[in-house]
Amino acid sequence: MHLMRAAFQPHKSGKEGGPLADTEAEGGEQEAASALFAGAMGAYNHPAIAP
Repeated sequence: MHLMRAAFQPHKSGKEGGPLADTEAEGGEQEAASALFAGAMGAYNHPAIAP
């Protein structure tokens, strides 16, 4: 998850973000993409145990 957060790090206050962050998207959209991909990787790496 840390790798996804770093890759999709939003661009803030003129500072460069992660290499996969969408430079044309608004800050909130960049945060959402970061959370989406970090969450997806977390769910994949730690699947819920089925009863």
